Amino acid sequence: MVVKDVRVWNTQLYYVGCLGCILLDDSDAPMFTVTPPNCRGSVVYPWEGHQVFDTGLGPSLDVLDYGWSIRMSGYLLSLP
Repeated sequence: MVVKDVRVWNTQLYYVGCLGCILLDDSDAPMFTVTPPNCRGSVVYPWEGHQVFDTGLGPSLDVLDYGWSIRMSGYLLSLP
């Protein structure tokens, strides 16, 4: 699987500060972090790139407070 685009956001109100979240790869290394002081509710935080994962593996989202959502897109690698 190849992940190309990730969007994370917190559903709290904009003026509420958030503790953040960390998107981890399959070896638990951070791919993308959203942390204070720039972390606010109702703001979409994007990540774009090409991260390849072995079959059956994928990223995980480690949240530091409640209300986080994630949308991810990419494609599966396959043989013809």
